[in-house]
Amino acid sequence: MWNDIKSLGIIDDDNIFTTVASYKLKSLFPQAEITTSNNPHDDMSWLSNVEILFLDINLGTSTAWDFIEAHYRFLQNIYLVICSSSIDAVDHEKADAQKVIDGFVVKPLTNEQIEKAMLGFAL
Repeated sequence: MWNDIKSLGIIDDDNIFTTVASYKLKSLFPQAEITTSNNPHDDMSWLSNVEILFLDINLGTSTAWDFIEAHYRFLQNIYLVICSSSIDAVDHEKADAQKVIDGFVVKPLTNEQIEKAMLGFAL
């Protein structure tokens, strides 16, 4: 499935989540390079090479909404999937209202959730 995807990114302040998610994504996208960041304030120049980005809602010192606002021009060309441990309907509604957000998954990531979030990804 999605054999042409070459690069994925994960931004989450939880080291365990980024490690586990990297392994999970590598099993589904073995051909893809996976870049991770635990700090949304790090240099994000690598975003220009990412096709799909998994972004946590709560990033410690900021939120996904702050990140989207700061990096909006990069994110317009990226398939953006929000990851959250929250099942709060407000988070889902806010994500639905953002034009740059393409999917939403509730942690922990499962193959089924990833595949569902990726349904809109067109190659």
